[in-house]
Amino acid sequence: MNDPGHSSPDPSSLGPTPPGPSLIDQRLRQLADALAEQLDPEEVEEVLQRLQPAGPSLRAMILGLGLLLSERSTKAAGEYLRQAPLLIDRLEQDEWGPWVGSAMKVASRSAVTAVRYVRESPQLFAEIESAALRRLVIACADQCAERDGGLALELSRQAPAVIRLLPSEPTDAPAELVRHWAELGGRLAAQDSILASEYFKQSAPFLLHLPASALQVWAELGGTLVQPNQLGKPDYLPALEYFRVSPEWLGAVTPSELRPNLLTLVRALTDEPPEHRVNLLKQAPQWLQAIPSASQRLWLLERVRALAEESPAAAMVLLSKGASWSNDYCCARRKPASPARRMTRPKRSGVVV
Repeated sequence: MNDPGHSSPDPSSLGPTPPGPSLIDQRLRQLADALAEQLDPEEVEEVLQRLQPAGPSLRAMILGLGLLLSERSTKAAGEYLRQAPLLIDRLEQDEWGPWVGSAMKVASRSAVTAVRYVRESPQLFAEIESAALRRLVIACADQCAERDGGLALELSRQAPAVIRLLPSEPTDAPAELVRHWAELGGRLAAQDSILASEYFKQSAPFLLHLPASALQVWAELGGTLVQPNQLGKPDYLPALEYFRVSPEWLGAVTPSELRPNLLTLVRALTDEPPEHRVNLLKQAPQWLQAIPSASQRLWLLERVRALAEESPAAAMVLLSKGASWSNDYCCARRKPASPARRMTRPKRSGVVV
């Protein structure tokens, strides 16, 4: 396995050139020799038969890409040959090079992860109908692979579900949002790959409850929840709990328009300890739902947000007590006056003067 710091060979250099049968046979023999420990001769012959629908040009390129991948990992290359026939009708010809290039980067980090990346790709690509979006996902995975092969795999796994939940209008919206989604994960990866991986895993559940425009606040808040513990080492537990469960917490707030407001409020409380902010986000939906009116919930969130700029601690108290104060106020307005205080009109006398 080559050093990950070395530049990868350019798989696109094996683009469509009119090959002769001798070139295909040559590359097939080279692959059979390179993968002798991964594939027996019968498997190699079976793969070649399954590649027949690809045509000579694409077939020669597929075999050539397999040779390049075998230089990084023979295990990944063996899995690639098994999966390649499934991708003949799922990938455009110009998508093969970038995909194998990303697999090579993953293999430079971990051969085991590269095998999974290649094995799962046919199903993932089948769920992304747009060739433009597939190219974008491959490019994003390639960038992740430069830092962490497992992160590239996680992004690829989650991309189809995320794409299904993104708005389709305007036409360029999905691509821009996918790019932004991946960039946010990249920023978290610069802090730690653990955070980025959890962010990718929970993105689809998050998008079930909140709009894509709230992804940035959600990701940024998660990054601020990692702080040193007593030993001076990063404590990831509050951030991991936040990413894993916050979609469910936020989904309990109605109407849905209030959810980004609550998320933005907790993001603004940067001076509070991570545990306090996570607990606040966990309990706030229950407090807010106890307020009968949606307009009152919005009013309370706005007041708490304004107070947070002056005193974060006071803002947290206001949010926790706001429900009871609101209910007391409503009850006071509905409560009838006591008999002792009720004004009564005196009876008129029946005496006529």
